[in-house]
Amino acid sequence: MRRVLFLILNVLCIGVLAGENNLIPDPDLKNPSKWFFSKGYKILTDAGRERNNALYIERSDRNQYGMGGITIPLEALNRDGEYEFGGQIRTEPFGNGVAQGSLIVQFFKRGKWLSEVWVHSPKSVNDWVLVSGSFTVPSEADRVAFLPIIPRHATGKVWFSNLYVRQKKLAFLASILLPHQPQALTEGDHRFVLGCHALSLPSRYDRNKLFTQIELKKEDRIVQKEILPIRKERVSFSAEGLMAGSYRLKVSLLAPDRKTVLAESRPEMSVRVHTETPDVFVRIDDRGRTWVHGRKFFPVGLYMTRPEAQKMENSDFTTWDMLNDIAKSPFNCIMPYDLYDMNQGNYIGVLDFLHKNNKMLICTFSHARDNLRLYRSVISKVKKHPAILAWYIADETVPEKDLWLKERTELINSLDPWHPAWAVYCLYDRGALSRYSGTCNVFGIDPYPISSAKTKSIEGIHDSYRKVNEIMNPFMASSDGPALWSVPQWFSWGLYRGKSGELKNHYRWPTEMEALTQALIGVLHGAKGIVFYSYSSMLKEGRYNELWPQICRVAGTLKELAPYLLGDHSGPMLRFREKTKSVLAGSYADDKGKTAIVITSDHSVPGRAVFSIDGNPKLTSKYGLTRQLPSGEWLFESNTVSSDILYQ
Repeated sequence: MRRVLFLILNVLCIGVLAGENNLIPDPDLKNPSKWFFSKGYKILTDAGRERNNALYIERSDRNQYGMGGITIPLEALNRDGEYEFGGQIRTEPFGNGVAQGSLIVQFFKRGKWLSEVWVHSPKSVNDWVLVSGSFTVPSEADRVAFLPIIPRHATGKVWFSNLYVRQKKLAFLASILLPHQPQALTEGDHRFVLGCHALSLPSRYDRNKLFTQIELKKEDRIVQKEILPIRKERVSFSAEGLMAGSYRLKVSLLAPDRKTVLAESRPEMSVRVHTETPDVFVRIDDRGRTWVHGRKFFPVGLYMTRPEAQKMENSDFTTWDMLNDIAKSPFNCIMPYDLYDMNQGNYIGVLDFLHKNNKMLICTFSHARDNLRLYRSVISKVKKHPAILAWYIADETVPEKDLWLKERTELINSLDPWHPAWAVYCLYDRGALSRYSGTCNVFGIDPYPISSAKTKSIEGIHDSYRKVNEIMNPFMASSDGPALWSVPQWFSWGLYRGKSGELKNHYRWPTEMEALTQALIGVLHGAKGIVFYSYSSMLKEGRYNELWPQICRVAGTLKELAPYLLGDHSGPMLRFREKTKSVLAGSYADDKGKTAIVITSDHSVPGRAVFSIDGNPKLTSKYGLTRQLPSGEWLFESNTVSSDILYQ
């Protein structure tokens, strides 16, 4: 009887997932004409989770890749809504291969791909597994597609059952946008800027007339309580005379009557006030700039893995060879994936070596997951070492783990408030970014744009940065403000997607100029640190001797530019008489008042700009793409992805 009751409840649960609120036009898989399928797709009767219809895909050649799916009607989607998508997936590999199923939601504008979100099933699990993810619809999208697929390089048989897309309930997501390190405050007055995002707000409410109730608590005693209007998804308030101790910040969403609580943001946010700061202190200021032990610092770094772990044939390249490379290079920091284990080699010796050579280390916990004992052990041993720059907590983690991410950052901040926690994410829709906000002290972005050997333009990365600023930037109207370190692409996708056969020739590395332009576009959108991915990729492809000098030249340019990017004052105004959509430019000044102009072209169209500079300073072009006209104006021209810098 218990088993029968369990089965009935399970079927009812699945029915709720795929029932009347399901936005998939053919959730029962009974009308193949509504779907678009490539080779290997078919609908099977009586093969689903409850002996209902199933979508079946079979692939035996790992180099073949096809997609199929269905279009979700735009009229059924609320642009302010947050949606859950998912379904049951079962896999069966061929031989010793790997079988896996994925669900993807893709967004298009005028037939052109904009962005996507995805979830994957476990690999080669011959049982039904429920997977789910979430998305919001980009404002510019005119088509939304739901795609069950076998991901690249997987083979085998995959069944999909009870597929669904449905709107989620109201979610209120509040985060502290300023100060960037709320657990590293000193006694006195502090201004807070909160990001306040309501997803799936009922249509009867006007989001422009909503309020927040803010309660600042110390030891469960409310020390400050305010009701404030939400303006452009931001709320600003001042806390006066904060004394040393730990505080919690509770934020509730109120209806226009200023009384009805619509939702509460979870978890409550942590604020910590100290009597003084230590000598070893990495601080992120209100403009998103990094200060290391009292001096301004622009991170220019590299991801890397120990060469011994690469399993490279015919190579005796060691970790110390790699570290000696870094010591001699323009890079000032590294992010090694596999040096976090204190039992692995001479970790303190590595830190001492880096400090001696004026380099810093980002210590990673991204692969430690829930090993909280490791967090505590490593942080207690090295947090006072002057070579520690930050703690790396996550690597492209899905937004549904936002509470997990916030808990990890709060733990790290409680163990060491004096170094920021950094995380890097690759999903940039409004819902994902709203959930990511508050999960780290410094946000990371990695929109790798050189997707194939045919890539000519990198225009897509602009949209990623704009969306991040829309959610993360406390000041919104300025490129200053977000605590943002970006991760430009320094690898070929062939390392991951073209591991065999001629498919590898479909991919390429960025050129040296493309690497620099990625970094400078990030800078123009507010990035205050650049960490390339990756050093190890050069070793894996056997192209180290060719590529290492190139990326070092890029790092040297960023190091040369850093004093201008970190300056206390803005550069002179740029006035454009002509500018193609591919061109982005910015003006900077160092603390001595000297000017640098950064200008880039994403090559969506040939780059061309004619502009004047207030004060008409005497400038020199670094790369020769910009020249001064007899009129005194400047002309920038380029027919590739490129950049130029004008120095005074």
